Amino acid sequence: MKPRRKSRRIFLVGGVLIVVAFGSLLFSAFGKFGSYSLTVTQFKDMQASLGMSVSDFKQALANTDQQEIKVHGWVAKLDTSGPYAKPSGFTVTDGKTDLPIVYSGKMSSMISQGTEVVIQGKKENGALSVKQVKIPDAVRIEGPIFKDVDVTYDVATRTTRFTITDEKDTAGPKQNLAVVYTGPMPDTFFADVKRGDVSMVVVGRMGPDGVFAATEVLSKCASKYEPATSTPKVN
Repeated sequence: MKPRRKSRRIFLVGGVLIVVAFGSLLFSAFGKFGSYSLTVTQFKDMQASLGMSVSDFKQALANTDQQEIKVHGWVAKLDTSGPYAKPSGFTVTDGKTDLPIVYSGKMSSMISQGTEVVIQGKKENGALSVKQVKIPDAVRIEGPIFKDVDVTYDVATRTTRFTITDEKDTAGPKQNLAVVYTGPMPDTFFADVKRGDVSMVVVGRMGPDGVFAATEVLSKCASKYEPATSTPKVN
C-alpha cells in the first residue's frame, strides 16, 4: 500500500505544478492584452503628467532654483561603464532640446540610448542635479485605425506604420497617435484595413519623435481579438 500512496502523492504534486504553470501563462497573456486599455487622449494626458518636457524646463530655468522638478524625456547620450553611469555622462532630450544631467548614482542596466525616462532633482549651479531616474511603465492603448493616414509596411525590416485615433464616442476633440511596430502583424490585418473595419491594441512606449514604439500589437475586428502570428503577405 505504501508505494501506491507515494505514487498518488507524486501524481497530485505534479498536477498542482501543471495547474500553476498554466495559470502563470494565462496571467502573462492577460497582463499583455487583458488589462485596462487607455484611449489615445488618456495616454497623451498621462504623458503630459509625467513631468516637464526638456524644452519647457529650459524655458523655465530661471524660475526653478532649489525647486524639486520632474523632467520627462529620452536618453540622448549615455556614458557608462557596466551598469553604472559616470558622473555628468547623461543627456536627455525631448526631440527638440538636449539637457545635460549631473547624476553619479547607480544607473539601471535597462537604460540605454533612446530609453524613455523621468528624472527628478533640483537645479544647482545652472545644471539639473538628479537624485532619481525612473523608466515609465509600458502602456496599453486601444483605438481604431485613423483612415486619413496610410498604413505602410516595409518588407525588408518587417516594419508597419499606422495611426490610431480615439473612438467615435470620445468626449471632446479626438486625438491621433502614430504607431510603429517591427515584427509579424495579425494575418488579417491588411485585409481588415482595406475594409475599414479594424481597431488596434498596442503595448509599448512613446518615442522622442512623437511616434509610439509598439512591442506588442493586437487587432480587433468584428468583436474578435487576433494576436500577431506571422509575417503579413504584401502584394
